[in-house]
Amino acid sequence: MQSNRTRRPWLPIGMLTVALLGSGALAAWAQRNPERQAYFGQTHVHTSWSFDAYIFGNTLTGPEDAYKYALGQPIKHPAGYEVQIKRPLDFQAVTDHSEYAGTVRLAAVAQNQPCEEKGVSWEQTSSLL
Repeated sequence: MQSNRTRRPWLPIGMLTVALLGSGALAAWAQRNPERQAYFGQTHVHTSWSFDAYIFGNTLTGPEDAYKYALGQPIKHPAGYEVQIKRPLDFQAVTDHSEYAGTVRLAAVAQNQPCEEKGVSWEQTSSLL
C-alpha cells in the first residue's frame, strides 16, 4: 500500500501555487478603490437653535460653530472650555428643528431688549398677558 505522499506528489506544489495566487488576489483586493471609500461624520447634530438642545444645556453653539467643529477648529463648549476634535470629519449635517428655530436662544440672548427699547420692562409685559 502506498502512502498519501507518494500518491499525490503534486499536492504541496498545488498548495503553494494556490497560496501565491491567493496572496496576489488579496493584494489586488486591498488596493484603493475610489468607488468604495469609508467616510466618517455626523448625520444628526442639533445646535442651540433647536429647542431640545437648548434646554439640555447647549446654549452657545449655532450651526456655524457645528461646522467649525467638524472642520477640526476649536469651539467653545457650553460649560465654558474649548473643545476640538483631532481629525476633521468628512461630512456633517446640522439638523436643527424647524419648529421654534432659534426662538428660545433669541429670547435668552435678547435679555428683554425689544421691550426695554419701548420703555416697558419684561415684568410689565408678563402682567399684561
